Amino acid sequence: MHYYQHNIADYRKDTSHLSLLEHGVYHQLINQYYLTEQPIPLEETKLYRLMGARSEDEKIAIQNVLEDFFVKTEIGFIHKRCDIEIEAYQAKSQTASQSAKKMVERKKPQRNSHRSEARYGKCYANAYRTQSDRYANHKP
Repeated sequence: MHYYQHNIADYRKDTSHLSLLEHGVYHQLINQYYLTEQPIPLEETKLYRLMGARSEDEKIAIQNVLEDFFVKTEIGFIHKRCDIEIEAYQAKSQTASQSAKKMVERKKPQRNSHRSEARYGKCYANAYRTQSDRYANHKP
């Protein structure tokens, strides 16, 4: 998922207690979560490397944010709000994909008879205009 909506009022209400460093950490963790659509890794070394944490303050900030906003599970740290958004995105994406496939199927030409092949040749019997063909000779 490469985009998510950010409600400033909700964010401020939930994060007013964070330091500036913790705000940055929270955004990085959320971005990682949405981008990969996977839980945040449990292994500290991997997590710190993934987030680019070098100093002790950065590592502590990661731990504080995980503790405040994420739930530790066997597979990693999860974020319930992100999971809801990701599920909605995946459902919408799947619906759009199915709709596009149906549209393509409807636009495929129907082969009515063998006469069309005989008259126009096999390659023309299966051809149909694409959307870009309509505008190929359009003069502005």
